[in-house]
Amino acid sequence: RVCGAYLGADGNCFWVMPRFIKRSGTSSSTVSPKGEPNGYTRLLRGGGDEARTTSNGSRSEEAEVQAVQNWLCSCRESDALEALRALGGQRPHLVRTVTVELASEKARQQQQVSQKKKKPVVALPTEERGAGEQTPMIQFAAPLFIGTEDDGEVEVQLVRLGAVGRTSVVHFTTRDSTAKAGREYVATQGSVVFNPGDCTASLSVPVISLPGWNPTNDFTVELLEENSENAAIGRYLMKTRVKVVNNDCFPTQTHEEHISKAIHQSPPNMEGHLTPFWAMMIEYCKWNFDDSTVRTRTIRKMLYGMVHNADFLISLYLNVYLIDYILNPDRDEESLVITKDRFVNLVCISGLKLFFMLLMHACDWMYANQGVAGPSQVLLHAALVERYLNYDESTRKEIHPAEISMGMMSDIPVLVGGYTNIIDGVEVAGRLIAMLCYQFTAPFIF
Repeated sequence: RVCGAYLGADGNCFWVMPRFIKRSGTSSSTVSPKGEPNGYTRLLRGGGDEARTTSNGSRSEEAEVQAVQNWLCSCRESDALEALRALGGQRPHLVRTVTVELASEKARQQQQVSQKKKKPVVALPTEERGAGEQTPMIQFAAPLFIGTEDDGEVEVQLVRLGAVGRTSVVHFTTRDSTAKAGREYVATQGSVVFNPGDCTASLSVPVISLPGWNPTNDFTVELLEENSENAAIGRYLMKTRVKVVNNDCFPTQTHEEHISKAIHQSPPNMEGHLTPFWAMMIEYCKWNFDDSTVRTRTIRKMLYGMVHNADFLISLYLNVYLIDYILNPDRDEESLVITKDRFVNLVCISGLKLFFMLLMHACDWMYANQGVAGPSQVLLHAALVERYLNYDESTRKEIHPAEISMGMMSDIPVLVGGYTNIIDGVEVAGRLIAMLCYQFTAPFIF
């Protein structure tokens, strides 16, 4: 079907040209096969059953062509190839030609099927673009762009390849990755316009500067195929990563000068006596408090501590009243506070102690699922790993893997333990205040 020759019933070779067929060895006799596509060649091969003969018993050229075409309507490509192979000894070039053209025809059909499955790209018609002008391809200039949060925005470059004589428009959108919209950057959607003659263009995404130290995060910018004008989206660079670098010191920038001096004097680690310890600890507590999860659980932990301290103070008053008034037979019932009956007072005090015991049990149960150490450790673990992964290869080689392991398994738990100890210290300080309050108020109440 796809070769440029066929064999007649008499063994002569016919070559099928675009729209025309002529007998090999002749130049004047030509015929036009019906139904032959314009500019497309076919291999025609036929038998003699359907061929018409002339009055003298010889086949006419037109009859041979018609018989060949009728036979081709019902034959398969493999049959045509087998017939040519049978004559390979006499005409081996036909076998080579038909094999090559069958392979090219199969590839062309597969390409047409794949093009039908693709989404149509909006482009200008050929007659409007001009003869030979193709739709330009637009993509990002690089797979990764880097910016700092202090810049306020990150600029992303796009390039246009191909014809640049007309205006092209593409649309884009941002998508979250480790950076979250509204926290590290501002979610942005829009369009980029390439004016006639422009090969490059840019778009900007605002980034948010966070207080204190944060890991290096990234988000994605993606080109959209919908509603593009005179543009084909690049297949391999239709998405790009934008990395936002945080250059702040840990935990905050308050003591940047001391931290830089300590690192310079004793690299790669800094000595503790070179930095203000308690001031750094306060800044670390502030850094923890900036995280919403750690802040919420810290406040709840402090509230639970206050409830325990209140229970401790009330228990002191109830125990003194129970022992010195209700259970003391030397006390007159007229001095009882609740009622003048000892039994009723005893029942009321027992009910109050049972109520506060159940309240403390509920607080302890809720605090068991609201620990502070877990979220704080996860925050530091994620920050350390993300910062390490964003180093280049040469910097990673300078850091021994054992240092990362020790930091994850030993240093971070100790650091977080200091933060939780401060919260526990606040609770102990509250209990001490409750005891002092009892000592000063008990003589006046009892």
